[in-house]
Amino acid sequence: MKRPRHLSQLITPETFKSVMEEQQKRLSSRTITQHYERENMHLYLVEITHAQEKEREHIARELHDGILQDLASLSLDIEKILLNKDKENLILETVAQLEQLLDRSTT
Repeated sequence: MKRPRHLSQLITPETFKSVMEEQQKRLSSRTITQHYERENMHLYLVEITHAQEKEREHIARELHDGILQDLASLSLDIEKILLNKDKENLILETVAQLEQLLDRSTT
């Protein structure tokens, strides 16, 4: 039996064309799939980044608002002490409240 010298002697042109078209379809399909996967990953990362930024803003706002409220309260309590120097009980109560407020603000 005689061995074929070239691949073209084993495969007909129609078969070769069919195989090549199938390979091209698979490659195109894989390329499209990879493109959509990359696009989805990009969108996912954008969403994560946006959510992280919103959470940072929320935490910063809470910290800022809480500190401002505590400082305003301290200011009012100090003013109350200064205006009522002759009332020792009020001073002691206010100082105790100030200590609690400072403890809460620093923990």
